[in-house]
Amino acid sequence: MRVGVARDEAFSFYYQDNLDLLEQLGAELVPFSPLRDKRLPDSLDGLYLGGGFPEVFARELEANRELRAEIAGALDSGLPAYAECGGMLYLCSSLAIPARDGVSPPKEFAMAGFFPERAEMTARLQPFGYITVTLRRDSPLGPAGTRFRAHEFHYSRLLAPEPAGKDASAVLTAEKPDGRSWTGGLCKNNALAMFPHLHFHSCPQAAASFVDQCGRYRKTKGGGA
Repeated sequence: MRVGVARDEAFSFYYQDNLDLLEQLGAELVPFSPLRDKRLPDSLDGLYLGGGFPEVFARELEANRELRAEIAGALDSGLPAYAECGGMLYLCSSLAIPARDGVSPPKEFAMAGFFPERAEMTARLQPFGYITVTLRRDSPLGPAGTRFRAHEFHYSRLLAPEPAGKDASAVLTAEKPDGRSWTGGLCKNNALAMFPHLHFHSCPQAAASFVDQCGRYRKTKGGGA
């Protein structure tokens, strides 16, 4: 299975253990740049969009209309994807960045637009720390009830039409060791996006589930096993 991995200045946060495990499970990792590449690599069976600093490169990401449109189209067609933190912001409809003077309205940049949610950068740190994540619904990382360890750290949040909250539409529940919890995540077609950074070795089944999902997609294209 060929899994495209977003790797450039805007998307640079990955646990090497995660990448190694995906390869051990049979994935061929193919790097690409959302900043500079006009097209996705050929014959992909999945996408992995990690964390980073899309807000720093929002203007350049917006300018690359060709790739934004191709990614949204591929995910609409069922291409499996896992996106975390900065990768999730990139898959939203737009990313708003407050003006430095604190008075002017935020500048809003168009992103890939696969998820209808808008995202914005915040002055305050949002929920953060080491957490246990429980999936509330089936996703590319496993069925509802799958649990894994993760870390959350971000100055951003999702806006309408479906802000994160304790509601039935939430994809996951995140819980800190002291019992505090919150919900969030986005899931559509075969794509899962969330703020937490997952460490696959806390739940190797999640990595295996993603690779299996990519394999099933490959078969639908007539690519064989």
